[in-house]
Amino acid sequence: MRIDVYDFDGTIYDGDSTVDFTRFCLRRHPAVLAGLPRFIGTSVLLALGRRNLTQFKSVLFGEMAKRFSLEKEAELFWQDERTRAKLGRWFFDRPRDLPIVIASASPEFELQYAAKILGVPRLIGTKCDAETGALIGKNCKGEEKLRRIARTAAVFTIAPAVAIVISVITLAKDLGVPLPWLRLSVVGSLSYETIAASNAEGAMGLVFGQVDSLTASQYVTIAWVMTISIMVGIWLVAIVGKRLQTGMIKMENRDKKWGDIFSASMFIGMISAFLGYVFCDFGTIFHGDPSGLIPVCVMIVSAVIMALCGLIMKKTGWHWVGDYALPMSLILGMASAIPITGWLS
Repeated sequence: MRIDVYDFDGTIYDGDSTVDFTRFCLRRHPAVLAGLPRFIGTSVLLALGRRNLTQFKSVLFGEMAKRFSLEKEAELFWQDERTRAKLGRWFFDRPRDLPIVIASASPEFELQYAAKILGVPRLIGTKCDAETGALIGKNCKGEEKLRRIARTAAVFTIAPAVAIVISVITLAKDLGVPLPWLRLSVVGSLSYETIAASNAEGAMGLVFGQVDSLTASQYVTIAWVMTISIMVGIWLVAIVGKRLQTGMIKMENRDKKWGDIFSASMFIGMISAFLGYVFCDFGTIFHGDPSGLIPVCVMIVSAVIMALCGLIMKKTGWHWVGDYALPMSLILGMASAIPITGWLS
């Protein structure tokens, strides 16, 4: 799968954002100059080849982290109109047919706010502990940058493919392989396709996942329901998608707090729509049938796995775990359905 990769400093941003961020912090917190002797000493050792850029940046950000919150200062830095004015306007008008990735040697805690302004969800930067200022791993420059770009390209290819294969296997029992494969490799997703197929089968008196064979009429009906229903989403994206995204970016620029609240609210609303499908048979437990708990338990298992992935990322700094969190939660959640079904059926 192809991705669209952009360098940041000197390309999207007019200058070196790390240098400008350092100057911004020095103006606001002159006390950082107390660490100047250590910083000068490290600079001399860097020039002599006795220190590398990773160690140099660790000293720089470490001195800053002792006196203020790096993430808070980075947020204020990108709220400054002078900083935003250095972002190339050409980037906002670029076509976005491919996944866009920003790759830079600047620290991720600083660039994450720029990525939000630019509407870029994927960022490759130098990993840094924002609490201590210590760099995690190598400085993202030269060969290290190329390695991480290659790894990101692999993730964009492998991670979605895993989810697609799982989805095809789920639908293949009822619909065969060709139709699910065609739909899931081009349009659609597991959450939509299974609900559409299940509702269509239910309307015809069938039970999803328990169909041995379909007549031609039943098969065509299910295919039409899956095809026509998804068109509404495509039309909505074309009509309101860009306006909604532009509005959210403007809201975040005016008030980041309310922008975050609005984004979180939209996400919760989307999740809530699917929770109805999970809990729709929950009432059966009051009639002596615990099978309604099966989808609830599977959802809880998947949520726990996702939470564990987040905890592992936080504790170990293994950010690559986040790229595989969704496939892992899907696979292990589906695997857990087997013993859970045997237990509750």
